[in-house]
Amino acid sequence: MMENVVNINEHKKDANDYLIAPFMNKVNDKDFVHSTGVMKILTGVTGQGKTYSTAKVFIPFLANEKNVDIFVVSVPTTEILDKDDFKKINFKVLGVSVVDNIKEALHDAELGMKVVLLTTHQAFVVSEKGKEFHDYLKNSGKTFAIFIDEAHTWLVSDVKNYKDVNGSSNPTYEATMFKNLDKLSFHSPYIFGLTATPNAEQFGNVKTIGNMTFEVINTLPPKKVMLSKTAYFGKETFYDYNFSTDKFAINLLYENAITETFLASSKIKKTMMVSVGNYNASTGYDKSYVMQITQNALYAQSLVGEDEMVIALMTGEKKETGVYSVNGSFQKLDEDEIKKKLNDNDDPLKIVIVVQKGKMGMNIFTLKTLFSFKPQNKKDSSGSAITEFAIQTLGRLVRLNTGLEKDEFANKYEYDLSNYMKTLSDEEKNEVLDANTINIYLPNTDMYKEAVSIFKDKYVSSIQTAKLFYVDN
Repeated sequence: MMENVVNINEHKKDANDYLIAPFMNKVNDKDFVHSTGVMKILTGVTGQGKTYSTAKVFIPFLANEKNVDIFVVSVPTTEILDKDDFKKINFKVLGVSVVDNIKEALHDAELGMKVVLLTTHQAFVVSEKGKEFHDYLKNSGKTFAIFIDEAHTWLVSDVKNYKDVNGSSNPTYEATMFKNLDKLSFHSPYIFGLTATPNAEQFGNVKTIGNMTFEVINTLPPKKVMLSKTAYFGKETFYDYNFSTDKFAINLLYENAITETFLASSKIKKTMMVSVGNYNASTGYDKSYVMQITQNALYAQSLVGEDEMVIALMTGEKKETGVYSVNGSFQKLDEDEIKKKLNDNDDPLKIVIVVQKGKMGMNIFTLKTLFSFKPQNKKDSSGSAITEFAIQTLGRLVRLNTGLEKDEFANKYEYDLSNYMKTLSDEEKNEVLDANTINIYLPNTDMYKEAVSIFKDKYVSSIQTAKLFYVDN
């Protein structure tokens, strides 16, 4: 049965009407200057262009039209920050310096320059230089704007709200980010958060503790608006095997997922992300064991040569982060190098095993299969599922992969699959659609089932809908 098949031809609005227009309406409102003490949340699906719009539209507009002097773009972890979106903008013409360390940002600001600081949350709110920068923002008299990426993280207002927002307990949580932004928001109305999944405080379902509140200033676009911007939902598999007693069944399911990825009919590359537990995970499926069964599956099915670097491991440990072959050879690489290889249609790398990575903001266009060995089931104090982080992980699969280079697709076809499909035969169209079909394998928990239901309802169209629109129409 076809899920969510809709009439696409009637849509008039595009993605900008749901992202850029609300931003402009908000900052141009005559009362905006009085809206201090509020973080404005911009929500948008993966592929809608939240970071790109920040670099291309929001910052230049605020610099030129609102005379904002200093901009901070802060991300939770290093692999999320896509500096290329900022490098492509000629900020020098705008008289704006773009830097990635706080010392240089302070130096340029003190020289009277307009500054964009690209940083991490750790540097911005925890480091000593970050604290010095905060004092400068509050006391210099300069107008500043702050954009917090993946704003559903790091921003629970108090440890008392942690369970109801994140679905788990964290007695050591200090709300450092929220408390700092609370103080900074007294001095500037230009405090923004970017996320695909606002949390319970940001939607107003849980009241913040402190002086700063949240306001979601836009809505997600209807799925038909994003049909030509995102990949398509194919198959969901929830497994409820016992990790201790049913290893054979779980390993066979995993082997089948690997085989599907490597034997995909499309000539366009598809890759797979495998989420595993920490070292000595209670399930037994930690990085070492999953690496072993991955190599065994590839060898047993003769899917690759034994010395081909087809597996990547991405963890917080730099010494083990890199690419691996079936025979165990290893090449150390950083996260950016791994992402580049995964996005390269001619590179053999097709599987990335992640430990506490891949939850958000990691742009891998070829990624279309997710297999999780983590039976998470986050709930708030009332027993309702907390789905934001699970949806963020599913969002890693949404980016389009046409087989073209990103810049070519953007420049020739305006990053719009409808424009590209007009140049293809039906056979070629089907290849593109096959390459952009999402398949997921998850433990059978309430959290994952609810997350997938929301994901299908709000974030992606079905592959059946896409085929009706592009091939059968």
